[in-house]
Amino acid sequence: MIHLIDWVARPDNPGAGIALLKRIEQMVDGVLVAGGSEMTRKILPALGFRDIGKASSFALPLRPLAMLLDGSVNSWKPVARFARNMRWKMRARTRIPKGWSLRRQLPGDLGIIPGPKPGSQPGAQQAVFEWKAPEIALFLECPVATSEFYLVLRDGLPIGYLALTLAVNQCRIADAWVESRESEDWSALYTLAVRQALAHRHVAEIVTVAGTKTEIRALEQTGFKSRGEVPMLVWSRDGTLPQSIRYQLINGDGAWLNDGRNAFWT
Repeated sequence: MIHLIDWVARPDNPGAGIALLKRIEQMVDGVLVAGGSEMTRKILPALGFRDIGKASSFALPLRPLAMLLDGSVNSWKPVARFARNMRWKMRARTRIPKGWSLRRQLPGDLGIIPGPKPGSQPGAQQAVFEWKAPEIALFLECPVATSEFYLVLRDGLPIGYLALTLAVNQCRIADAWVESRESEDWSALYTLAVRQALAHRHVAEIVTVAGTKTEIRALEQTGFKSRGEVPMLVWSRDGTLPQSIRYQLINGDGAWLNDGRNAFWT
């Protein structure tokens, strides 16, 4: 399966985009499209794509004053926005539970990544994108946005990981995982991300996406709020579809995409 991030065709050549899509389908067993324009989402079902659910976007303001003073803020009520974000930030969870910590991994540390990684649970029929050392190394070399990768430790033992990108004044949780089904453990994971984002003085907010109930509940417990949904459509050669897909910002261009200006979600 591949995730088709973007494709384009000349407007004066009708059908060229569809022909390109059909050509790509010949090379793979399945295609995922997350988000996309309104026109794209209308066309895809007629081409055999089926709705497989949505991922939710989440955000948390970290430095509302910096956002207020930023010239790229487009809100017509900047003072009201600042007051709202201050209340929002004050309610966020920032205390890290005892025994939880991060260990940063540099490209030279990636020979073997210890600890658990995402995998489909038996009988869950969930699609999971692979995340191995070569992909992590490529992630860390991205020239568009600074990238950081951490092992998540509890009592000194690896139980997950955290991948962050820094795009202008925004920290993005590109991918996060902890070996647990408990929302409190996932909340500890997201709290670690918040604390690490705050370590960068220029970061004004932190954002991510989530698709499972556990992730969504944990983000809400930590203080994040939903900022919209990302529809997901899938085409399968044999018609077999997973019940869900574990979708993260790193699975598209959302972890890095920026034009050099701030585009705050809060």
